[in-house]
Parts: sequence; C-alpha cells; structure tokens
Amino acid sequence: MSNLLLSASSLLPLVIAQAPPAASRGELMSVFLGIAALLVIANQAIMFSRNFREQPPPAMTYATKVELQKLENDLRAFNQQQEERSSKIHSRVDQVLAAVSRIEGVVEGRKK
Repeated sequence: MSNLLLSASSLLPLVIAQAPPAASRGELMSVFLGIAALLVIANQAIMFSRNFREQPPPAMTYATKVELQKLENDLRAFNQQQEERSSKIHSRVDQVLAAVSRIEGVVEGRKK
C-alpha cells in the first residue's frame, strides 16, 4: 500500500505540471477527487485480498468431533459436581431450618 501511495504522490506533480494553464479549479479538483477515489478503491481491494488470504484453515478455527465430545463430557462432569454441591447445600439448609423450628418451639413452650 505504501508503494501505491508513493507512486500516487509522485504522479501528482506531473498531473499539475501537464494541466493546461487555463485549467479551472473545478477541473483540478475533479482530477484530485478521481485520484483519491482510485486510491480508496485500490486500498479496499488490497484489504479484501489480505483478509481472504490470511484466514486460518477450518481445522484451526473449528472444533473437531473428538474435541466437541471431550468438551461435552467435561461440561457434564462439571454439571454433576455442581448438582452434588447444591444438593449438599440444600440438605444443610433443611437441617438448619429444622433446628430453628425446634428452637422456636422450645422458646414458645417456655413463654406459655
């Protein structure tokens, strides 16, 4: 891209030098806008070709069936651990609630 800019910047004085002396500002502006448009189009074409060329092969971007199976197994194991952990927490909360109910019953009995 830098070569393209250098060649365009080296052409600019030649365009100005070869312009007829009676060239109006409008004509010069249209020449400059044309050159700028060509540079933008060239830049977009180069960027498109680079992006298309530099894509990694699908094997590097997508998981294989074996990798997906391993990830699914890991996720199932993790979910199972979390289920066991949550069931332990729920049973402990139930024990605490039962103990609190007994304590409330004892306290209510003493008040009467």
